[in-house]
Amino acid sequence: MNSVNSFALAGANVANANGADAAYFNPANMVYNDNQHEVEGALTFISVNAVHYASNSGTYNIDSKSDKVVIPSFHYVSNRLTDNGLRVGFSIVAPAGFSREWTEYPARVKAEKYALETIEFNPSIAIPLTKELSIGFGLRYITATTDIYLNGSPSASVYINKAKANKLAYNLAATYKPTNKLTLATTYRSNADLNFKGFADIKIGAGDFDSDVSVKAPVPDNLVLAGAYKYSEKTTFEALLQITMWSRIKEQNFEYSNTTAETVLGPTTIKKWRDTYAYRLGLTHILDNKITLMAGLAYETDPAEERYVSFTTAQADSMTYSFGSRYKFNDQIDIGISAIYVDFEDRKASNSGTGNVDGTLSNKGGYGITTGVSYKF
Repeated sequence: MNSVNSFALAGANVANANGADAAYFNPANMVYNDNQHEVEGALTFISVNAVHYASNSGTYNIDSKSDKVVIPSFHYVSNRLTDNGLRVGFSIVAPAGFSREWTEYPARVKAEKYALETIEFNPSIAIPLTKELSIGFGLRYITATTDIYLNGSPSASVYINKAKANKLAYNLAATYKPTNKLTLATTYRSNADLNFKGFADIKIGAGDFDSDVSVKAPVPDNLVLAGAYKYSEKTTFEALLQITMWSRIKEQNFEYSNTTAETVLGPTTIKKWRDTYAYRLGLTHILDNKITLMAGLAYETDPAEERYVSFTTAQADSMTYSFGSRYKFNDQIDIGISAIYVDFEDRKASNSGTGNVDGTLSNKGGYGITTGVSYKF
């Protein structure tokens, strides 16, 4: 979610994407925009709760650190470049990322710090095939950095600072308007396997075993099936099914050039995640010629079976609640603000072993606020 509308509609802004952010969320829809250039810049503030862990044995009651971050985004859609309405667009977004820090045992053994930052550059093009049907496609260049700190002291500790990766992928889109009221759309974003390479500061017992290190982290592909129904000139309902192919994640394997580090720390961790399903609903209502109101609701399943739950990421079913509004100053400029709250269910796991989740993770969730400005010229 990287725009005012995507936040306000809980991600249900695909079939009815109609601003500059159509360049990212559904480039096929760019052909239906007004015949002018449009740009949108936005800033998103996200606050993530401190997660609580209570072990089944009653020995541990600990909390992770909370986290706050500000993320910028940018979208652009051109005017009609040909007589039939071909358009181009461009977006800069953060498609994936997370940060989780635990300072206390046993979580710090495998997750004292896990942080991933990504930036995606996404040029796109839209081609009208008929009055009712359009297609779009784009290229995705994703660049990422990660910080990982595992602290199993006194046995071993690993600090991987600013390992980097980049990957080229693609996205596809199609929009079909069978009637003036109904819009159907589908989008697909391909998988991007990020192969991180960096340097690890490693201590095993009393010895230093610094090493080059590499690890693969996929940004999974996802498929969206969406529809929008224009109930009246002022009110539009949207529904969306999003399938994210987390089942691509079978394992996690840190590979170290130092043979001692590889022997002690290199064994593969099995994950075997499963695909997730997100069900999103959105409502847009034009209150008057100045104000547009939006609201959204979403439910998303989790990717991890109980035996693969970890301290690093959010692995539980979740509910998302959102709302927002846009204010039109004139025919060229409007501003928007939206807010979102995500609430995860408590997650229980019974996994024996040092640093594994053998208890309940609770209080997962957080909120975000996005503000943005759109300009047409």
